[in-house]
Amino acid sequence: MIRSFVALPLPPRIAADLEGLRAPIPEARWVPARNLHLTLAFLGDQHPHALEDADAAFSAIRAPALELRLEGAGAFGGDKPTAIYAALTENPELRRLQAKVERALRQAGLKFESRNFTPHVTLAWLGRKAPRHRLISWLEGCALYRSQPFAVEEFALYRSEMGTGGSVYEAMREYPLGENALAAGDAEEN
Repeated sequence: MIRSFVALPLPPRIAADLEGLRAPIPEARWVPARNLHLTLAFLGDQHPHALEDADAAFSAIRAPALELRLEGAGAFGGDKPTAIYAALTENPELRRLQAKVERALRQAGLKFESRNFTPHVTLAWLGRKAPRHRLISWLEGCALYRSQPFAVEEFALYRSEMGTGGSVYEAMREYPLGENALAAGDAEEN
């Protein structure tokens, strides 16, 4: 079984920018810059044959390249936050891409975690005793955060493995967007 997910990678400059948002919050486990991404679908543990089926379905997706921007921050978990994240400005093309990924997973017959899509980049996981006043202060401090726009020209199928220092993410396959996707499709037909 392979623990996996589908995500958009972040450009290194955006990941470095997000590292600048870190703060000394007790019980916060900050995600390393190399692992920052925008999840489109979490697949959990999958058999390699199922991932081959998903790969074939993802290869057929045609969607435009995206221009995204991070803006503001938030927390998941209500009164007992479990994670903090950087939010994204609304982008209809991103939502269409995410819907295509889920449709491809269903067509490939994979079971996966389906929930309302909230475009975000998880920055830290929180322990149960994270001080609420520190979280509120951090959220207030990030309210005006806004990244430069950045281009996304691919999405990827990732493998997640537990390492001694936390999870290690590895892109198993990348899928081009925009004109790159059309060129890849033309190359496959020839």
